[in-house]
Amino acid sequence: MPLLLSDAGGQHPAVSPYTDFGVPANVNLQMTPCMSLWQHLLAQGKYPSRGLAGLLVRQDVFKACGGLMDELAGGRPQMLSMWRKLLAAGAEQQCIAIGILHNDYTGPVADLRLEDIAAHQLDWHAICMEDRALLSEAEQKDVLDRQRRIGIYLLEQAISEGVNLQSGIWPAYQQMLATL
Repeated sequence: MPLLLSDAGGQHPAVSPYTDFGVPANVNLQMTPCMSLWQHLLAQGKYPSRGLAGLLVRQDVFKACGGLMDELAGGRPQMLSMWRKLLAAGAEQQCIAIGILHNDYTGPVADLRLEDIAAHQLDWHAICMEDRALLSEAEQKDVLDRQRRIGIYLLEQAISEGVNLQSGIWPAYQQMLATL
């Protein structure tokens, strides 16, 4: 099995960058191309809630992705970019089987700060611009709609919490939203 993901099967708020697969045991460990999983994550703009800590991956797949250190922006990991790189390497290694570990081995998912969610949204938007050909026209429209709704929510929350929108990640985030 080239890739095994830890999945708690939980529900996450719409603005969360997390997804759990909730795969029933009778369909688990089915043959799944890495790029099919990537297309699913790209369209959702989400990555497995247990992150890379909940991942078991064959050494040849990890070596093929060339490491994940390039995906640190300002000390903040770009998790969706890391998953993209890892799954693309798996596809190159003809990795076609992905299994879900149903027990949660990594502990509870930590609550994210607004800045972390905004950083994730920036990463997702940039990846969508590069990988747009992987999404159907309907998926592209759905992605833009969700990015707009999450963007409005995050800005409203930041304003209500008194966040300085002229510093940190917020100017880049507002600029991204203006392009939507």
